[in-house]
Amino acid sequence: MKRSLLTLLMVAIVAGWVGTLIARDAGYVLISYNGATLQTGLWVMLAIVVVTGLLIYSLLKFAIGLRGASGRFKNWGSERRRIKAAQLTTRGLIYLQEGEFERAEKFLISGATNHESPVINYIGAAKAAETRGDSEQREAYLRQALTTEDSAKQAVAIASAEMAMGRDDWQSCIKHLREVKDNLSTLILKREAFLHLEDWQALQKLIPQLRKQRNGASVDQLEKQVVLKLIEKVDASDQELSASFKNSSESIRQDETVILEFCRAISNEKEAETTLRKALKNSWSDKMVEAYGSLGDETLKQRLKTAEGWLKNHEDSASLQLCLGRLYEASGEREKAKQLYESSVEGGNLTGASHALANLLAFDGDFEKSNEYLRLALEK
Repeated sequence: MKRSLLTLLMVAIVAGWVGTLIARDAGYVLISYNGATLQTGLWVMLAIVVVTGLLIYSLLKFAIGLRGASGRFKNWGSERRRIKAAQLTTRGLIYLQEGEFERAEKFLISGATNHESPVINYIGAAKAAETRGDSEQREAYLRQALTTEDSAKQAVAIASAEMAMGRDDWQSCIKHLREVKDNLSTLILKREAFLHLEDWQALQKLIPQLRKQRNGASVDQLEKQVVLKLIEKVDASDQELSASFKNSSESIRQDETVILEFCRAISNEKEAETTLRKALKNSWSDKMVEAYGSLGDETLKQRLKTAEGWLKNHEDSASLQLCLGRLYEASGEREKAKQLYESSVEGGNLTGASHALANLLAFDGDFEKSNEYLRLALEK
């Protein structure tokens, strides 16, 4: 209010001052051009100039405002189209989850044109076409998805691999994943594909990457399965067996089941002996001790010396007594073997030791006792 009054006061003062000047001397302006003249009062000319300037300013401001309004209208239209595309896409994705594949495909494609990320639409439409069994249309949508965004390659590859997995096309699944960057999703897809293809060597190479992404019992269990499958290969050479065992993680190399299977499969007795001896040094195991006593003659002296050394700390071990009994029997010291077998049976090793003692007694001609121990072994 105060500002308005002040403005009116200033206008009145200026108007009074200008009026005084006009009354004192009206002046004149003479314009001559090409023989024509125009004469008017100075103040009239000034008024014309001011009015003309204000008119030009108003016209310019109006033009700028009109241009801005046109841009705002254009932006408003674009925003409406984007909102509509987002709504169509959302509805299409919902239909896809609900199993309405034809409707999902229709809505997703309709929303692709103005969507911020049309790759979502084309991948969703490809999944809908895949479920309908239209492989040609599926591939067409995937090609469109690749052309929409430079960064769509990873997403399209994963989607293609998932669809290939859904139709049990494991080779295609691997093919799609070959050129993309590995992450947890791609590694899980590769794991499933290699498992179904029983490509154990590829799986063993994959495990370190899986462990970086998701370490834990599930990865350990998978690695154990893979190593055992590689060891169980009928035509595996000693070199291949050794590589499969040594390329596994430390926890797997210390696993009792893996060690026993490896030593059973490999024909290199020295490597089997070394593996069992080192494993028993780290962790005592009755099964591994018994396996140590069942190797061949090549390492017999070394194993006998080692097993005798174990008696200091494991004097009452029925498994060690059975192991030593086998080693003494293989060395020709049958009486020592018999005593150790008997001690092992008394210590609770009723199956292995009873069977070994029954065989030894039968060889010596004591069939009555041999049958007793054989029955004892069979009962257990």
